[in-house]
Amino acid sequence: MSVVIFPSAPVITSPTNTCNSAFTLPTVDPVGDFTVEFSIDGGTYSATPAVPTTPGCHTVTARYVLAADCGTTLAGAVGSDPCGESNEVSVVIFPSAPVIAAPSNTCNSAFALPTVDPVGDFTVEFSIDGGTYSATPTVPTTPGCHTVTARYVLASDCGTTLAGAGGDGLMSTPIVPSGAPTINEVLFNASVETGSTYGEGWEIAGTPGTDIGCFYFTDGDFVVQIPSGTTIPADGFYVIGSTSSNSSWSGNIDLLLTSTGVIPNLTNGGEYLAMFNGNNGFVDGVSWGSPSSSNTPAITSAPSVAAVGSGCPVLPSFAMIQSNVIANAGSINIAAVGSLGDELSIELSGDVTGSWQASAAPGATTNTMGSTNSPMPPAATPCGASNEVKCIDLPIRTSTHCANEYL
Repeated sequence: MSVVIFPSAPVITSPTNTCNSAFTLPTVDPVGDFTVEFSIDGGTYSATPAVPTTPGCHTVTARYVLAADCGTTLAGAVGSDPCGESNEVSVVIFPSAPVIAAPSNTCNSAFALPTVDPVGDFTVEFSIDGGTYSATPTVPTTPGCHTVTARYVLASDCGTTLAGAGGDGLMSTPIVPSGAPTINEVLFNASVETGSTYGEGWEIAGTPGTDIGCFYFTDGDFVVQIPSGTTIPADGFYVIGSTSSNSSWSGNIDLLLTSTGVIPNLTNGGEYLAMFNGNNGFVDGVSWGSPSSSNTPAITSAPSVAAVGSGCPVLPSFAMIQSNVIANAGSINIAAVGSLGDELSIELSGDVTGSWQASAAPGATTNTMGSTNSPMPPAATPCGASNEVKCIDLPIRTSTHCANEYL
């Protein structure tokens, strides 16, 4: 006969508030024969719940469940109160600081406050001329140069974080890919494509620290191999490019193709790129456009030039590499993307995962080579006060017109 003595419900403390990124689950002491599960925002309990990144007030509870059957008491069983669910704690994910544009100048009248996108669970407040923040500030009509900043503040209490709290001092967590090495982005139409000089390149994404030494790439014309001992950098991205690559992303290059003596030229109209590991096993591949027969994986030509990674074993023969591509043609992904302009790229919609798409062009860039493809901020960004903008309330010269010298 078997019997279970359930542990008392865990007592948990609130996680630290975050800025536009997932919070850390509370620490729960382990108890033999039991698994710790969490519920976020009243959702299903899980030992590995998906922690949200959506700004707002979130709640967390925890419980112990039986790890394996004990007689007639099955795995997953939960004790009854006071051995069931923990206390509930709350945590705030603050939104990134708003980015605002300067209001239009006015003539002896109040200016319009900048537009700020609403975020659930938060209120927008403004500070004018360095004054107190308010959701409904008094906009001056006094002629002169005025400054405005904005911020998000919590609309109502969230556990021990009170209404009116802002995210000052918090920074978002940069997005870092996780998963097996994957071709994450390919830039096949560079702004420099003349003679034997090409500015094209591609990006691998995966869990930082993953060994990619001696991985090699081919398009049926060339082979480029990564040096032995290379691992995916801490940011999760490994970029291959040349000294002719555009300055908008060349600073992110990890392997400089020009220095290898092989400068690949990826066909704009259609081609493929395949990746193999150091043991000649197929890893990943993508094709795009409308390739000619020799640029099609299933009937590819054999490469004719190779840049061997330092410290790596001898590459297979070009004929063997050709055979490897043909044998794995059915596993090469197809990017259903049409022609692209200079410095645009094809990329996975989510790093390592997702579908192939034209580059999302965040900010002022035309590709995301060396950074995340996700719409989330690719690097640490602050919460709290926005940028400061200025506008001018002009004095009048007559009863109806502002002086031309001020306009």
